[in-house]
Amino acid sequence: MSAQASPDEAQHTEADGAGVWLTSEQAGRRLGLGVNTLAEWRCERRVNQPPFAKFGKAVRYRITALDAWADSQVVRADESSHP
Repeated sequence: MSAQASPDEAQHTEADGAGVWLTSEQAGRRLGLGVNTLAEWRCERRVNQPPFAKFGKAVRYRITALDAWADSQVVRADESSHP
């Protein structure tokens, strides 16, 4: 479900992506979400949000965690949200 890495992301990509950290702007582009949406989710401490880390004041998203989170959001046609 993940989009292609932008050129600035691609130059920092390791073989498996496990050590690659993205800024909020990069994460938002990758997920198709606004940076303000990600910020609101963090401030609200929303339970179902992409996992992130803080390094001082800097917020970063691990690329592999973003992809796993995005994959977990897929709703299949045979699933129902109704009880």
